Amino acid sequence: MAFTLDFLRPGSLLEVTGVPGSRRRTTGYAAFSSSSLAGGIVVLKRPPWWTASKVLAALAMLMSAVFACGLGRLLRPVCAARPS
Repeated sequence: MAFTLDFLRPGSLLEVTGVPGSRRRTTGYAAFSSSSLAGGIVVLKRPPWWTASKVLAALAMLMSAVFACGLGRLLRPVCAARPS
């Protein structure tokens, strides 16, 4: 059975139990092999939902709506003065 860490997201707070698979100093998950994770990986805290890209996307949508409303107010007198 393949051991994957697809359920983990950057910024998660983890509790990892097991025996390191190598004696050299490593960081991240590379130090643990699938057989050495007897207790497994427990996610203690998920990363925040609001990431920088989501904040920028929300700001872009808000600015688009403000621009559209402003453009509508600007063009209203022009359209009203136009003969039918």
